[in-house]
Amino acid sequence: MALTELIAAVVFVFAALIICVLLIPFYFSFYLNRKESDFKGDVEIAWLSNIIKKRFELKKDAGKLEKEKAEKGEDRGEGDGKKGRSKEEEGFKKEKKREKGAGNIADNFNKFFENSQYIPYIADLGYPVFRFIKDILISIKIQKLKLNITAGFSDPCYTGYLAGLVYFLDGITSAFSIKPDINIEPDFNQIDAARFDFLLIIVFKARLLDFLISLARLIISKPVRRLAWKVFVSKAGSIR
Repeated sequence: MALTELIAAVVFVFAALIICVLLIPFYFSFYLNRKESDFKGDVEIAWLSNIIKKRFELKKDAGKLEKEKAEKGEDRGEGDGKKGRSKEEEGFKKEKKREKGAGNIADNFNKFFENSQYIPYIADLGYPVFRFIKDILISIKIQKLKLNITAGFSDPCYTGYLAGLVYFLDGITSAFSIKPDINIEPDFNQIDAARFDFLLIIVFKARLLDFLISLARLIISKPVRRLAWKVFVSKAGSIR
């Protein structure tokens, strides 16, 4: 009896956990910041009021990247124009690449004709895929949207055009249920090179259940079933 109760308790807890994962929304946060040649950002996924969360950092430093490329070039002997490579080796490698390229073109040509039978079926996927994307976008609830731009071009006219466009978009979004925070600081002092720095913060929530329902509608749609059946019949025939 005790074993039966234990199994029932485990099944109940497991079912409750699945229901929570399906119904309780996940929060996604995107942070992107570009200033001059540096780019930083991160993506954070949180659940249960940040009790469970995971962050992925994105970072790009142009100065460090150029330094690493220069060091790799020196290690490979690229500084003085392909050191250590004889003309015979280069000619042999070029011939190999030419033969390989010709073989790849022929293989790709044959694969295209083999897969051309699926083109009419793939063309019918337009509406189901569009409906799937629309359902996903509708299920996403934006909580916060912030965009700060500092931009300038060598021609002040283009700087003014961009500022006017941003102000226009900010006016349109004033009718939204959640008012985005959109600002631009035009830099009319840029003469030699263009400048485009920005700070973007997006926070939205989505439920896994909504995604699974939309995915199920896509999978059971008639065009997807027809394509899957055609692929299955073709693969089964080729095996025989």
